[in-house]
Amino acid sequence: RAPTAALSAAGLSCDEIVRAGGPARSPLWLQMHADATGRPVVVCENSDAPLLGCAVLASVACGVHRDVATAVGEMVRTARRVEPNGEMVDKYTEVYSVYRKLSSSLRGVSSAISELRGGGSSFGSQQEFGVSDSADDGDVIISPSLLASDWSNIKGEIQRCMEAKAKWIHVDVFDGVFLNSPLAFTFGPQMVQAMRRCSDDIILDVHMCVVDPRRFVGEGMISI
Repeated sequence: RAPTAALSAAGLSCDEIVRAGGPARSPLWLQMHADATGRPVVVCENSDAPLLGCAVLASVACGVHRDVATAVGEMVRTARRVEPNGEMVDKYTEVYSVYRKLSSSLRGVSSAISELRGGGSSFGSQQEFGVSDSADDGDVIISPSLLASDWSNIKGEIQRCMEAKAKWIHVDVFDGVFLNSPLAFTFGPQMVQAMRRCSDDIILDVHMCVVDPRRFVGEGMISI
């Protein structure tokens, strides 16, 4: 509610809210958002916003669509629309009035905590690990994901990416624990090593979604 109120105060309009990711799969959560904000909540056909956004940008970079606006018009489609419940909107408005008082009274405390923490951190930056994007200013890096490839022919899939002039390949290493699902179990260190042996020219962009990354990094494992 606060962000939409801030937009209104700035003279900007917000007619609807587009939800993506995990929350988009919960009817209760979607209805709460609609009721708390008093605005319709829209769920797209593909609710994985980062994935869809990458596909939109890649389609423009590859020349499939002439610009981002056109790509969005062709690729982003509405699946459902959740309308706010008028009675619940009134109740949330009462709660929000109390929240605003609480928020303003705690603003000084929040600022003090932020100062104690020392602000942002550069930990984990590309510069810290000596990683370069190997692209000139203005270039677009497209990193095809092997998660969507034919796992029975990984070497052939990597070769296919190289033939398409890809210089980066995205590799998802999921241990099935960090995301508690038997479906979230993908490539292990030995497979990544085998991928590395396919070519010295390709850059492996490894995404690790694991409980303990230290188990997967080091001698005989995944090198960074």
